[in-house]
Amino acid sequence: MHYNLGNAYYFLKQTQLAIDYYQEAIKRNPNKGESYYNLGNAFCVTKEFDDAIESYKIAIKLDPYNAPALFNLGNAYFMLKKFD
Repeated sequence: MHYNLGNAYYFLKQTQLAIDYYQEAIKRNPNKGESYYNLGNAFCVTKEFDDAIESYKIAIKLDPYNAPALFNLGNAYFMLKKFD
């Protein structure tokens, strides 16, 4: 339920509420990689790239074949000008 509410608020461009709901979803089910991925996306919208990077890393740890998370991780590093 919290994951879906996070998605709804994200699509309504109420990003802070989306972040709150994704974080609650993660508390309730810390093994759902999609929650971390979507949280990372929301953090990118708010330009919280360090937090996005941490979220994407966890999403990738849970699902190493999550290509969108890998791509967005690279973009978040790029936004911080961390090219190494």
